[in-house]
Amino acid sequence: MVVKTAAQEKTIQLGQRQLFSMKRSSLEKRMNDFFKISRDSKYIIECAISLLVRNSLSAADFSFVAKELIRSIFLTDDAIRSMPFSCLYFRDYFSNDEWQTVITRLFGHQQTFQQVTKDMQASLEMLRPHFISGERPTKKKTNMISYFKDEADKRHSWNLSNVNPDITKEEHFHLMSILSTLTIFHKEGVRKFATPIYADFLVYHPSYDTRNEEEASALQAKNIQLVPIQTLINTITENQVNPLSEDTPTTEAEEITHENVAAVLNKAAAENDQETLQAVKDFLMAGFDPGTLSPDELNELAKLALIHGKSMLEVYQEINSQPNEEPDIPVDKPLTNKERMQQLLQRKNQQRNRSGLLNQINRRGKKRK
Repeated sequence: MVVKTAAQEKTIQLGQRQLFSMKRSSLEKRMNDFFKISRDSKYIIECAISLLVRNSLSAADFSFVAKELIRSIFLTDDAIRSMPFSCLYFRDYFSNDEWQTVITRLFGHQQTFQQVTKDMQASLEMLRPHFISGERPTKKKTNMISYFKDEADKRHSWNLSNVNPDITKEEHFHLMSILSTLTIFHKEGVRKFATPIYADFLVYHPSYDTRNEEEASALQAKNIQLVPIQTLINTITENQVNPLSEDTPTTEAEEITHENVAAVLNKAAAENDQETLQAVKDFLMAGFDPGTLSPDELNELAKLALIHGKSMLEVYQEINSQPNEEPDIPVDKPLTNKERMQQLLQRKNQQRNRSGLLNQINRRGKKRK
């Protein structure tokens, strides 16, 4: 097993994450820097084989990464003699004369080379075009998710982003099988990628993207009008209507009457018309001191005012002018303002079968879709 020393690990990271996620230029520099420090040619060659797999699957170009370093190792490095079959992955890195030199260094004789590598050469022949394919862009972004068993028979996954799925099932399986021959990928001493199980390609179908200014503008132009889900009616009386967009232009305030106050409010809230919202607030609270009621009572009073198309002062005066009609409350215990408003609101709601303001706004928002 090829294992990085502690010094190598601390100085320069060159493992699974770097090999399958770094960009080409950064990765090539990382491999050369790693070798300068470690002089571990066998580790570098296994990394290069894993990059052949990455290039075979990738939409980007990872062909011939660190080519000169790989060539130098096979032509001059003695440590590589202990893994002679690794040269079969890199036939396209050498001229014919250089290839004969590599064969002689690693196998001694051409006859021996042909005899012991015949089957493996035939297996790799169909994959050679993929090893050096270069860039193969796709119309839609595609990722790969695959599953393997490790050497302890435990299943794990491996994902690769930005892939080109234009390969056969057989080619895909053979590429995954190459990873099973490598020793550099392990976790807690257990070799990963021991047995390929299955793999899938995930094609991304793009939807909206607000990072694109033109698309964001088009989306905003057709944006639906919503209010925060926990918005209360009494926020109108407290002037706390929150704008959904600071860029939404205000429109000329519509004249408010007893007959149209609820409709004007709904429209202004949906269109985020702050000027009209303020006008509605002024209409509802004309002559009324909100400090005389609690927030809950203000909410109930505002609701009644909207239903009847009156100011809050008018509704408040009407409520206080009505006699107690609740039989369950003793005569010597008059109704509170809140109880009066709740009682009146219940009767009016039963008569009109009207929904609350927030539901009306939500229904209007749905119709705008």
